[in-house]
Amino acid sequence: MKPIRSRISRGIFALAVATAMGFGATQAFAAPATGPGDLIGGDCESCARQCGTIKLCTPSSCECA
Repeated sequence: MKPIRSRISRGIFALAVATAMGFGATQAFAAPATGPGDLIGGDCESCARQCGTIKLCTPSSCECA
């Protein structure tokens, strides 16, 4: 009976480890990408290069018209 219990517990442990690694991999690939409202350079000059017409430019965001 002892070998069956150890197989079951090892199987459950292996499943838990595989699940945790899969969750970590999905979190790593779910990193946010820069959107159209995010400044790449961080200033209004790069906002002007991104957009033809600037609607709003702050140090943290850029809105195109």
